[in-house]
Amino acid sequence: MTWGRRPGQFGQSVDRLTTGGSPAGVRPSANAMRKIPGWYALKTFQALNTVIRAVILGVAALLLTFAGPNAAHAAAIAVTATNDELNTDGDCSLREAIQAANTDTGVDSCLSGNGADTIMVPAGTYTLSLPSLEDSNTSGDLDIVGDLTIHGAGAASTIIDGGDIDRVFDVQIGANVAISGLTITNGSSGPANDGGGIRNAGTLTVNSSVIDRNWAGNNDSYESGASGGEIFNSGVLTLIDTAVSDNDALDGGGIVNTGSMVLTRSTISDCWLSA
Repeated sequence: MTWGRRPGQFGQSVDRLTTGGSPAGVRPSANAMRKIPGWYALKTFQALNTVIRAVILGVAALLLTFAGPNAAHAAAIAVTATNDELNTDGDCSLREAIQAANTDTGVDSCLSGNGADTIMVPAGTYTLSLPSLEDSNTSGDLDIVGDLTIHGAGAASTIIDGGDIDRVFDVQIGANVAISGLTITNGSSGPANDGGGIRNAGTLTVNSSVIDRNWAGNNDSYESGASGGEIFNSGVLTLIDTAVSDNDALDGGGIVNTGSMVLTRSTISDCWLSA
């Protein structure tokens, strides 16, 4: 033993080396940790990561709040049948699509949604053929009770024909409806009923469409009180790039407006009053 070390001293030096200069079992001090290369960069990254996670979670919460529960569940409903029907034969008629939107439930093969649904109506002629006068959309006109958008393939291609059994669309109080790319024709509101093509008591926007050859009353006689051959509006009506023509009524062959109405780049022509 001429090395000048006491027994065990060499082993203690090894312990210090393997623990970064601290005795075995002793955590390095904060000052010692700061001397490790890259320590500041690591701590900065950890702090930045925490901030980023908090921001992402906050933005996600705000998006969910402002989107609301309905926005995430509104349905895009594709019409697949031109027949006027309300049954379970495995397709989706226009009436069935509107019923699915009204009730927020699946009807036949039409998707269910919850909120402001959109109905896509491809090219074709859709003729109403279930006669009756009611407001639940099971027959007669197409009754709309909630928020809904109906897109056609263009006024020259997608034709909604009332079949002279009733008016075509009945937009009820509280509904917010947008219609585009359709021709609405051959509606007949029946004796003493208003709005041969459309009766609107809600908020309705009609864009890039044609509304023609509709009658308030019967198409061969105009009863007292039948007003608005094309549209009877008691709500909020906006027509954009839309042509209204060749409509008849005892009072107001084109449009009778008792609410609010705005026409933009739209025309009303060849409308008749019958006395």
